[in-house]
Amino acid sequence: MPIEDVIRLAAAPRPPVELIRYVAGTEDYDEFLRSGAEVFTMFDLAARQYGGKPIAEFQKVLDFGCGIGRVLQFVPNGPALFGCDISRPAIEYTKKSFPRAAIHCNALMPPLEYADGSFDLLYSYSVFSHLTLDVENTWLDELNRVGAKGCLYLVTVQGDWMIEATLGDERTKAEQLGFYFKFVHGRNRTEYDFPDYYESSYHTARHIRAHWSECFDVVAVVKGDDPSRYLWGNLRFEPNGNIPFFRPMGQDLAVMWKR
Repeated sequence: MPIEDVIRLAAAPRPPVELIRYVAGTEDYDEFLRSGAEVFTMFDLAARQYGGKPIAEFQKVLDFGCGIGRVLQFVPNGPALFGCDISRPAIEYTKKSFPRAAIHCNALMPPLEYADGSFDLLYSYSVFSHLTLDVENTWLDELNRVGAKGCLYLVTVQGDWMIEATLGDERTKAEQLGFYFKFVHGRNRTEYDFPDYYESSYHTARHIRAHWSECFDVVAVVKGDDPSRYLWGNLRFEPNGNIPFFRPMGQDLAVMWKR
């Protein structure tokens, strides 16, 4: 199925332009949809490779940092679907637009409202690319709590590829530190503003394997420069195969299990 056909599966009403800009950094609705379809395809391939089945066959799925459903809208029927985010305007839209999902506006810091061991799949796109290290560690502990034993985690970061491609003179320092944090956002103190701890963070694969393994079994860190890294065996992108081709995601993907 071409990615254009995946995009047409989106059933949510068109979000207000200010919400698209808030979550995606663009006002282009077509680009918003396309990026959501591509990220979902990436997550689904990772779930199939490392979890043995597509996302549709998991029982309870959490979209952590769901925003206005950019990825969530492409999750097929099947699992009990949950989403949470810190943005009240985003959550108000998402609650109305995705009645099949249980959507929750969480606080800036844990705990979430979910019971221990609630989920067997948790994915998160472009949340851990923005947190300070202390906030990150607190949320990793919380995500560990709400995952069931054997839960599969798919979490993106600005990783090795982003460090190599975008940091310029700061690259060496970032690679030496393993975790690197930059202040990039202004603040206008509106309802579309970001929390004070929300800026731009970078992680090497070495850092993730060394430190995130305190909470999870880290089984892979997939570099974000080449979508073919998500193919295995006889899988091929269209037109020679049946996998929708998607652009490089940029962000690396940490694939983890709960012990």
